[in-house]
Amino acid sequence: MRLKIAIRNVFRNKRRTALSIAMIAGGVSAMLVFNGFALSVLINLGTKTIQTQTGHLQIATNVYWDKSADRPKDTLIAGAKQLQNELHKHPKVAFASGRLSFFGLLTAGDRTLSARGVSFEPQVEGDLGASFKFIDGRGFTKDELFHVALGSGLATRLHAKSGDSLTLLSHTYDGVVNAIDVTVTGIFQVGIAEFDDNNFLIPLSAAQTLLDTENIEQMIVRLHNTSDTEEVRGEIQARLRGGATVKPWTEVAVLYQQITKFNEVQNRIMAFIILSLILLGILNTIGMSVFERTGEIGTVAALGENSRTILWQFLLEGGVLGLLGAISGMVLGTILIVVINWLEIKVMMPGASTDIIIKIGFFFRAFLEAGFLAVASAIVASFIPSWRASQMNIAEALRRNI
Repeated sequence: MRLKIAIRNVFRNKRRTALSIAMIAGGVSAMLVFNGFALSVLINLGTKTIQTQTGHLQIATNVYWDKSADRPKDTLIAGAKQLQNELHKHPKVAFASGRLSFFGLLTAGDRTLSARGVSFEPQVEGDLGASFKFIDGRGFTKDELFHVALGSGLATRLHAKSGDSLTLLSHTYDGVVNAIDVTVTGIFQVGIAEFDDNNFLIPLSAAQTLLDTENIEQMIVRLHNTSDTEEVRGEIQARLRGGATVKPWTEVAVLYQQITKFNEVQNRIMAFIILSLILLGILNTIGMSVFERTGEIGTVAALGENSRTILWQFLLEGGVLGLLGAISGMVLGTILIVVINWLEIKVMMPGASTDIIIKIGFFFRAFLEAGFLAVASAIVASFIPSWRASQMNIAEALRRNI
């Protein structure tokens, strides 16, 4: 009965109610679109980071992680093949691959640039074209010893293209200068400017030849499901006999961490602004309702309704208003997401090397959070005018009926 009365009271003034619902719906839909876009960007960035840089897990020596080694050579993992074979037996592991990363000089004609080399094991990981977007040439399909793939920004600065011959020079782990001639198999584009502008890919065997070592710097572990990361990390760490540590990708992906923290702050600010508008709107709506119904409040109080019941009645009306606005906002937000995705709007994100198409995902968490905040803010905003209504003097309120 209380709910039925609350619904009828909400629709007494249909125009004012419609404006309040529209305002709440606009706020809810804005939160859904904004949060859906932010979460989609984070998920895509995380997927791209796992595929092209970190894997799900990284195994390295403790001196590598804490940067306490006296010589770079002391950070290497010896006997990695046995560890790799053990990891491949784990049912949740897709593959485990050795890595060596180093800085070297790439020379193309009269141009020489410093760049970071990242090694891969094509025979273990498969065709890199599945993880990297090649805009020219191809990735490594097998262990091609004297071949490299260049990031798009790096290739532009070198004026290099697929099929060109380059000279790669670096220091071995013993401090000796070594150089090899390599052929460019392709030009890739990850979409992250920092990576595309300063990195090249090279087979692990070629990197080991250049650096004069049979060891690796890291073991990258890719899983079938990202949700298994923490579970598998604990199992692998328990198998290691000390001297090495397993870290999850979220801990080593610096750019991902920075964007995640930025989005958290940005989302809070956005939610605060929208909720403030909802609070003010509901406060005004319920306040006007209390003013108009002063005589009615005096009548029900004279008939025996206590102040707590009156307070509850107006809070219930605020909750109904918030719920209707939240439902309308979810419908409106869904329509907006579908339309925006259909339009395929392109935008250049900070730190990106190419335009991306805006894709907004449907996330249950975003819908639940937006709906809850809308209803909660409506109830909170209703409290002040509801409390004032519950504390009215009966005699003074009844005079409004005269």
